[in-house]
Amino acid sequence: MSAAAGRPGARLWREARPVVAFAAVVLVLALLIRSLLVEPVALTGRSMLPTLLPGDRLWVTKYAYGYNRYSLPAGLVPVDGRLFARPVARGDLIAFRLLRGGGDTFVKRVIGLPGETVRLDRGRVLIDGRPVARTALPALVWPASSGLCPEGVAVSDGQCRVDRWREALPNGVAYQVLDVQKDGSDETTRAFQVPAGHLFVLGDNRDRSKDSRHPLSVGAGYVPLDRVLGRVDRVLYSRPPQAAPVWRLWGQRDERAFRPDRWWKEL
Repeated sequence: MSAAAGRPGARLWREARPVVAFAAVVLVLALLIRSLLVEPVALTGRSMLPTLLPGDRLWVTKYAYGYNRYSLPAGLVPVDGRLFARPVARGDLIAFRLLRGGGDTFVKRVIGLPGETVRLDRGRVLIDGRPVARTALPALVWPASSGLCPEGVAVSDGQCRVDRWREALPNGVAYQVLDVQKDGSDETTRAFQVPAGHLFVLGDNRDRSKDSRHPLSVGAGYVPLDRVLGRVDRVLYSRPPQAAPVWRLWGQRDERAFRPDRWWKEL
């Protein structure tokens, strides 16, 4: 046996090498899963109320539309456009990154596809001049302590009431939208001609969303297809932003801190 082989450091490396190799394999697998299959995204804003809540952790399916240079860390997909591209469907919830905003991920709903014209008239969406069907629903009632009451909504008896609509797109996708501010400045817009290779997106909380109605300097503008990370398919789990840290809740049962009804929720 050589002198080097008998050194404590060499023996320690021989014993630790399987553990290091296993950890490296796990790390590579986790990176591949996050890059090619699914990516968790934490939602912090209120622009997608009532569909998505602040504190939702979202399941983003990375392969739904194929892959672009932003699908992998450091832009490792060496081509422009998308590999294995599949079309984005109207009504999909998408996660995307903007040219501004650093590495932040945004979530909105696809309303307009390339080549279409979209505008809003007193809150109603029109696609190529045809109004999207909508139906009034009973107002949502949230406790003021929930942290969900939109800015500017009056609170009475510890609750806020928010008007809402059920909107149904031409392809049958239906969802709820909030109507926080009657005749708000964004409820009637000019006509937007969606460029080739781009999408027109809106937030479900229409009066509190910076989306394709706003230029890229302050909103989303038209979203390039090669900036789309994937489709938001589920809520993995949800915790209110104001909830106490998990370690403080050890041994306690406080459903308000965990929103169990939203865990693994299909969207």
